[in-house]
Amino acid sequence: MAYVLWDCIQLLERNGLYQLAISFLATVLLGSTCADNTDAHKIIGMLKPPYSLPYVQFFLPRRNRGKAFERLVIDLAHIDRAQKKQDSNRMKREGGSATKDESLIQKLCKVIISTTSITCSIPFCSLRSLSRRLKVPLYDTMKNLRNEERELLNIRLCNIKDPDGVKSSGYNDWTPTTDYAIAHALSTADKGSLGKRCSFVGWESEGNDCDVWDAAKNLTVEELALDEYNKGRLPADESLNSRDVKGGFRGWHCEGSHIRAIFRILCLRNLLAKCNESDIYENTFLTPYQTSPYDLHVGAQSIKTSSMQQVRSFYERRRNSIESVLQKISHLDQQSLCDSIFHAVQKRYESHQDVNGVLRDESLQRDMAQLRTLSCVAAGLGGKALAAIFRSLCFDYRHYCGGLPDLLLVRATYINENGGTSLVDLSEIGESFSDVENGSAQRGASMIIDDEFLGCSKNGDSLLGSQQSSRKASTIEPITSLPVRLSLKYSDKDVVVETILVEVKSANDRLDPRQEDWLNILDSKARVCKFESKKTKKAKSL
Repeated sequence: MAYVLWDCIQLLERNGLYQLAISFLATVLLGSTCADNTDAHKIIGMLKPPYSLPYVQFFLPRRNRGKAFERLVIDLAHIDRAQKKQDSNRMKREGGSATKDESLIQKLCKVIISTTSITCSIPFCSLRSLSRRLKVPLYDTMKNLRNEERELLNIRLCNIKDPDGVKSSGYNDWTPTTDYAIAHALSTADKGSLGKRCSFVGWESEGNDCDVWDAAKNLTVEELALDEYNKGRLPADESLNSRDVKGGFRGWHCEGSHIRAIFRILCLRNLLAKCNESDIYENTFLTPYQTSPYDLHVGAQSIKTSSMQQVRSFYERRRNSIESVLQKISHLDQQSLCDSIFHAVQKRYESHQDVNGVLRDESLQRDMAQLRTLSCVAAGLGGKALAAIFRSLCFDYRHYCGGLPDLLLVRATYINENGGTSLVDLSEIGESFSDVENGSAQRGASMIIDDEFLGCSKNGDSLLGSQQSSRKASTIEPITSLPVRLSLKYSDKDVVVETILVEVKSANDRLDPRQEDWLNILDSKARVCKFESKKTKKAKSL
């Protein structure tokens, strides 16, 4: 029923029925069924202690609950704005002036932030969205509030190391590293193209490292970004482009599918089947057909009644085991990460008694088809970055399984005979890198579909969106033998792999709050690629 009410909100808002939408939201968020639950003052009173209905925070998952609070504030702001306009007109007629005090909406946001931050009942990205309305720096809003998600995942509040001594007006928070580039969009004025994605003019090589625009080369914004990082036109700084090595990145527009596959491979046996010894009555695997435990959907949060109680979430049940495994992963070097993935797949391969069992195991077939590629990706990310990613997925898989950057880019280098740095042909390392040259780079990415690991679409925010993804994995040839382990050697030289994740945005596109959190968590391993129609004098924040 809570999902039914939540699915009605968008329809009600489109028809201007804000009062009814607020009533529905108050029911699923606060458990209120009163006829007058649309008043902001009463909603503020219901949010404050005592917390008489703590169970209502389980009506919706954390992500949906956070979005519901955002919609509640937006709908109340519509009504508040109309009321203020009426009051202003009345005061003008009477010859008076309206009083200027703290906005009722800002008071509501403060109460929502203070009550939900300590319990983690909504994601941190929703706290950030609500904090924007306070018109003060995010650091000032959150510095005295405890939030386990922010502390555990190391989500930064600003780019300054010591913000206490810096005074600033207006809202600001942490911003990601951004690469800017010029893109010429093709005309979309014809009626048949309305609602479709923009296409962009690509580059045509003229030789002698001279490229010109080619209007006949029709690319999506992600394909254009792949070409920019491959040719070395991005990034503009020297962090990834040196004098010896420029560009050379190859990869996919996969939105994190490879990373979710690596998480499943490395954590399936180490974490997903483990609970604390005290959990003798719980059994999260009820059928032999499950690919994940049922509590994987339960995000970490607390219930605040007379005391603070931890919800028996996936992370809380296995906290010690998770942190122990992630501690080991964070200290692994590149070759050790390759070996760990190989041994995990090898163990699953050997668990089958015959070849027929290997052929029936679809996940194993996909893993073996991309074993060396996944090993290469993991090596480039490094142990610390993988540990940070896995911790986020364990904290709330339902929320963090989506929002990962669009592009996954990889390159490998080695020290040549002259002491300089040279690129390694990635087709000699990973199975699917050769597909990039053949114009079918998405084939490798489509092999790794892990929505069934979650049990619903990673982008599903409602009952309507919880259907299985209609996207089908590409057909692959059956594999009966285990591929050779990836060795990071090239001509007897040590190979260094670099992996970056890039979120691509066109001129009028903005970052989603969940994407901002992922860029924050990934730190130096992720960046934004912003395409604009012309050069700007000053870099703009996303």
